[in-house]
Formats: sequence, C-alpha cells, structure tokens
Amino acid sequence: MGGFFEIFGAVKASPMAAFWLLRNHEKVLLFPGGAKEVSKPRGSEYTLLWKAEPDFVRLAAKCDALIVPFACVGADDAFELLMVSVGGVYA
Repeated sequence: MGGFFEIFGAVKASPMAAFWLLRNHEKVLLFPGGAKEVSKPRGSEYTLLWKAEPDFVRLAAKCDALIVPFACVGADDAFELLMVSVGGVYA
C-alpha cells in the first residue's frame, strides 16, 4: 500500500524523513501510534499505543515547527479487525 499513498505525497515515517520535511517547511501529519494503533487487537480499544519517548515532538521543536495536536474520536468504532497477525500467523 505504500506506493499507493506515495502518489499523494505520503512518506514512510522515520526520524530522517521527518527532519528533512520539517527543515524544508513541509506540513507533516503524524499518527504517534502508527499502523499498530489503527489495527489494535480486540480488547485494546480506546487505548493509546505510543512510545514513552516523544522523539518526533523533540524533532519538531528543534526545527521550530508548529505543533497542532488533534484527536479522532470514534476511530476504534470505525471497523472491526477480523484477522490479527501473531508472529506472522493470522489468528
């Protein structure tokens, strides 16, 4: 799916990509939990799966970027995950 989103300007999240984009005054939309937070297993609804260290926040501050926090209410109710990969095996 990565190639599909690249058509619209998406970039794989990494500290170097964020640094380059922010240094060039590009707009960056980052979901701190990434894909793992979008496709949480049953029983993990309404929880945040963020890292303990806010690396991207520090990077944005170093680049003097404007940080606009927002939330998406109801994302955990948008769809039900039917299959979960556990160690490469779908359960």
